[in-house]
Amino acid sequence: MSNFIETEIGLFPTHWSVSSVLNEAEVVTDYVANGSFASLKENVSYKSTVDYAILIRMVDFSRGFKGEFVYVDEKSYKFLKKSKLLGGEIIISNVGEYAGTVFRVPTLKSPMTLGPNSIMVKFKEGNDFYYYFFKSPAGQDLIQSIRTGSAIPKFNKTDFRNLKIPVLPLQEKEGISEILSSLDYKIDLLHQNNKTLEQLAETLFRQWFVEEAEEVQTEISLSNISKHIKKSVIPSKTPEQLFKHYSLPAFDNSRIPEIQLGKDILSNKYQISPGQILISKLNPRTPRVWFINSCNNYSICSTEFQVYEPLNKEFTEFIYCLLKSNDTRDILTGASSGTSGSHQRVNPEDIFKLTIKKPNEEKIKKFHQIASVWLNKIDKNTIQIQQLETLRDTLLPKLMSGFVKVEN
Repeated sequence: MSNFIETEIGLFPTHWSVSSVLNEAEVVTDYVANGSFASLKENVSYKSTVDYAILIRMVDFSRGFKGEFVYVDEKSYKFLKKSKLLGGEIIISNVGEYAGTVFRVPTLKSPMTLGPNSIMVKFKEGNDFYYYFFKSPAGQDLIQSIRTGSAIPKFNKTDFRNLKIPVLPLQEKEGISEILSSLDYKIDLLHQNNKTLEQLAETLFRQWFVEEAEEVQTEISLSNISKHIKKSVIPSKTPEQLFKHYSLPAFDNSRIPEIQLGKDILSNKYQISPGQILISKLNPRTPRVWFINSCNNYSICSTEFQVYEPLNKEFTEFIYCLLKSNDTRDILTGASSGTSGSHQRVNPEDIFKLTIKKPNEEKIKKFHQIASVWLNKIDKNTIQIQQLETLRDTLLPKLMSGFVKVEN
């Protein structure tokens, strides 16, 4: 360890140094940098319909920037000139349960500006390196050290500017970033491939079973071809050797990451198994549907999800695409109770009673033969994604501390 030195923020190679975000950043700003709350209220108006610029928020990141944006008009955008976004900037949420979440601004086909409750930072050099640094355990520990409040955790822009961070040669920063970004690139390609495969299955489903459906009166319901599974489990009372293999669905069709121990998973959950299909009861306007594949042995999900198991394996892909279809979304939205958005809730019985014109058995078999190949490919891709993510997450803290050396 003779080539390392203890600093105020940890052990680093002797040729690294420590500085502050303020000294190393080109800009650190946020929404309220544009004016007082009164002036913001007077000069900025939010719109739910497409307008001049997109207001980038934490919720957009959680949705994968796939839509349902909030917009501002050109006048509001010009007023918010101190938090204009071009793409690639580092965003760190600084208010609420997810304070400390780090993401980068995507490049969208619209002007963009930063929403409330986040800080934007752009470094003079090594922006990619510092993106990964703040996502690393060391960076997250530093952010947590300035968080205040228990009911609503938060940290302010001034404290963030004063945070100490490592400084290292640009070539080394770029080498570290290249390793991590190459892994992220491979992961993103696999996610995109999974999305394409899902779209192929959904398109073929619509063509065969909606557009080309035979004009007959006979209908079939979800209850005729699947059973509703409610196998409850309380994680805190599950044997440790089994519990550590449980996982919880995230709002991303292509992966189900391992959960962390915490109060949010101690309550009752449903146990799920490969071959089963999940659909959320919440917000049917944006259906959340998952096919549980071989990656997800010993998994659990919130009781806010409904779990269905096909009575016949040949109906698996059919049911999955049925639950993801636009027609199902419209039916469940119409049957839901509650206000708009995420507060809407669907009665489980309405899901189980979903009907569709009875498909030809030969067509079902053929659809199964074709679509199962696509879902199996998604399964293999997901395994590879998890392996790459594990490698990246293992390397991340070692690279950020200099314990894994990057060759120039």
